Amino acid sequence: WIIWKLKSYDEKLLRYFQNLTLTPLNVVNQIKYRYDIEIGQAKRSSIKKIIEKDDTCMNKTLILYISKILKSNNSLTSVELCDGWYPVKAQFDAYLSDYLRRGRIKLGDKLVLFSPELIGCPKDGCSPLEAPEEMFLKLSVNSTRKAKCFAKLGFLKPQRPVIASINSIKANSIVGAIDVLIERIYPIIYMEKKPDGSKIYRNQKQEDMLLYSKMIDIEESESNNKENRVENFEKKNFQTRIVTQILKIRICDFKYKNNYSCLVTFWQNGSDIYDKISEGERIMLFNLTANSHNIKEMECMMLQMCLWELIE
Repeated sequence: WIIWKLKSYDEKLLRYFQNLTLTPLNVVNQIKYRYDIEIGQAKRSSIKKIIEKDDTCMNKTLILYISKILKSNNSLTSVELCDGWYPVKAQFDAYLSDYLRRGRIKLGDKLVLFSPELIGCPKDGCSPLEAPEEMFLKLSVNSTRKAKCFAKLGFLKPQRPVIASINSIKANSIVGAIDVLIERIYPIIYMEKKPDGSKIYRNQKQEDMLLYSKMIDIEESESNNKENRVENFEKKNFQTRIVTQILKIRICDFKYKNNYSCLVTFWQNGSDIYDKISEGERIMLFNLTANSHNIKEMECMMLQMCLWELIE
């Protein structure tokens, strides 16, 4: 990687400077510099911090370059990414693999990655030079962009997310972040999962009527002891019923002026989010997954590790 860097300097800057940078003396000086930084000053690169589990790439942006193209498996391609110090394997999704085959992404290109997923890393971390074969970064086209050739490798400073516009979102892929306006907030839907696997959907009124009818049945069948009635009600209704509150909102881009909009489904804490947001507010959503090919009817689902933030 040292030779790669010095050779790149020669190719890009030779017309401005007469002296070559790729010389044995400069290579030795670069090796000594890295020894002083990593051993003498105890500073580590971004990939080493992530693999050793002293830092995380979740909800963080980092810049790496493609140092090697490894193999293609069906529609997915594995590559080697590097921060100039250590390498790490990465797996492109179908869209990024297609860009690689078409030449839109090529060897040596720098990529901006937001919140890539590290898979196969030991629980306590390990050295990048002793990383297992099955460890890799999983990349999504919606959270990956090409970087400028002069962009500094490693964690982006200051940190900011890679924001995707709605019309650029690809289906069946993770969306790192979107900056949107809330157009419409739909009523909460209650999904009850039965023991046989079937699902029943109810609105707020139907859910309240069901709870009320069950309360009446319990009051008629149990004793007049109030404490027993409440205890039995909680046991029979809240422990046996598996109910999920589903909230859907329609959003549009805040910065990009277009006519595209999409639905976002919150599968957790629907009532809490419903009380904290309102139509017309600006909101930033992180870690979504898109599940439709029709962009005008695109539906994004909030993942288990999703985040959202209101912007004043």
